Amino acid sequence: MCGGLVLVEIVKLSQKRGMKGNKGDWKQFLNIYDMKFGASLSDPGNRSNDVLTAYLKTFDKEDDLKVLAKVVQCHSNRQAVDPLLKTFPENESPEQSNVRSTLEHPQYPLDYSFPSHEQDWVVSKRGKKSKATISNGMVAVDCEMVLCEDGSEALVKVCVVDENLQVKLDELVNPRKKVADYRTEITGVSA
Repeated sequence: MCGGLVLVEIVKLSQKRGMKGNKGDWKQFLNIYDMKFGASLSDPGNRSNDVLTAYLKTFDKEDDLKVLAKVVQCHSNRQAVDPLLKTFPENESPEQSNVRSTLEHPQYPLDYSFPSHEQDWVVSKRGKKSKATISNGMVAVDCEMVLCEDGSEALVKVCVVDENLQVKLDELVNPRKKVADYRTEITGVSA
């Protein structure tokens, strides 16, 4: 069951994405649904759960329903992550602080969740890690992509740095396709 804040966030997302149900977008819906206030009180946070739910029930297109289901799933994922946030030590490392800050950001579950609602996705349990594979070492990977003549993108350069910003890998990669745009201003790579 969705809480009020989740409903507000879903309606705001539908507004941001320009989504329309069978009674139009949010403001069009309000003008039909609420003759007294109409769209003059359009902030979803100022509306009751009944109004928010009635609006969300106007969506019947499969793609829209998938988006709405993903948002609900993301909130469920957020609830699963909340207990993890409480396990960070008081004297956390800078890396732990970055992870905690990322997990706490309200957009995290919306932008960084796998589309598990899609067909062929399987949710599996995480196995136990061997002590031999546990490491505190971190690396960051940056990939530069070019636009190919067939409309696809291809890797042209990869760079890896460690947590001390020491370069561990900085290599050009042969895209193995004809390149239409090297995107030199971004990639720093030219023909």
